[in-house]
Amino acid sequence: MKKVLVIDENEEFREYLRKKIERHGIEATSGLNGLDGSLKLRKIIPDLIVMDSILTRKTCREVLVEKAENPNTIAIPIVMLTNKIEKKKIAEYAKYGVKKLFSKPIKIDALLKGISEVLGTTFEFDETPCIVEANFNDEIIFIEIARGLNIEKIEILKFKLEELVKIYNITVPKMLIMMSGVVIEDKDIYKIRTLLDIVLKTVKDNSDKIIVLANEKTIKDYIGSVAEYKSIRVKNNLSDALDDLIGQKADNFAQDKVVEENLLNPKSVKETKIEMRFETEGLTRQLDTIGNNVKIAVVDDDFVIRQLMKTTFKAFDWQIDMFENGKLFIDALSDNKEYDLIFLDLMMPEVNGFGVLEFIDQKKIKTPVIIFSALSEKESVLKAVKYGVKSYMGKPLNPTLIKRKTAEILNPGF
Repeated sequence: MKKVLVIDENEEFREYLRKKIERHGIEATSGLNGLDGSLKLRKIIPDLIVMDSILTRKTCREVLVEKAENPNTIAIPIVMLTNKIEKKKIAEYAKYGVKKLFSKPIKIDALLKGISEVLGTTFEFDETPCIVEANFNDEIIFIEIARGLNIEKIEILKFKLEELVKIYNITVPKMLIMMSGVVIEDKDIYKIRTLLDIVLKTVKDNSDKIIVLANEKTIKDYIGSVAEYKSIRVKNNLSDALDDLIGQKADNFAQDKVVEENLLNPKSVKETKIEMRFETEGLTRQLDTIGNNVKIAVVDDDFVIRQLMKTTFKAFDWQIDMFENGKLFIDALSDNKEYDLIFLDLMMPEVNGFGVLEFIDQKKIKTPVIIFSALSEKESVLKAVKYGVKSYMGKPLNPTLIKRKTAEILNPGF
């Protein structure tokens, strides 16, 4: 039996990949970090290593050097996962036996095909054209599914949702599943059921927290025919769906009261502070694993916001460029400046946020954008969605939430 060692610090991704590999009759072992991975490398001598380029306890380079110095492991091929593919590093990686490089977020079908090619075996997987994305905004997880239903990507969604719940510490999220161009045929019934069961588990069987946005009558009929889905609402208008989900905020008042009472209880104060400290430390570690070559643009005419953003990221060795209005930012993009993430205010002088989005759209710039807006400004959000914006934040901004949103966008396992 062939053996694969997966070294990745994203637990959800690592476990998904391990189970997927084992499903094809290959033994898979997980390395939790660089140190754990290097120990298991010497112990099991795998036929292939799949590893992330950003590791702790031992860096990726240290693991590669140790592998090269050991005659038992030097010839083992590597599939490398990286947040950014830098040309200058490709040659360096190659000399350590890296056969394939994949950038995050990972396209799982391409990764599985690459693994099978290096191992000289064949993986069977669903090749149905499909786009699946998930983002968290204003207490709602937005799931977008387009073109078709692909069981591989639907199964990945489970781990992506776990990732979002962990990043944002969500207790019971609200879900909006947006299905565009998806038609259910008899052969797809098990796929739609898998999708809804994954979502139901995430909301802890509170099916009234789920809205499906779809125009296909077959989808509505199917959901209505299954007893456990009876409380799931199906809408055909995004505006109506948002109104329904926003209207559910009434139960948040009760949750806020519970939090307030706990904070006012002297017995729980010390424990709460400790939990919050560890939570923040965990978030910082998650951002640290992104690496140092990160470039972020903040486009906002509010000096206080710009200073807040600068302070939020001061602990990281990242390049943070500030722009007072959309025109200055467009000028920078016209000079071929590139960024990994853009924070964009919608209301600015000279050129507003929508003008920037239009420029980005025309130039086919793929950099992810987080807009400063909230669901209370629904029309602005709906307009931004047309430009492909998936993430937004409401003012006043919170440094911890800014970090969470950055981790969600820049450090995705999937």
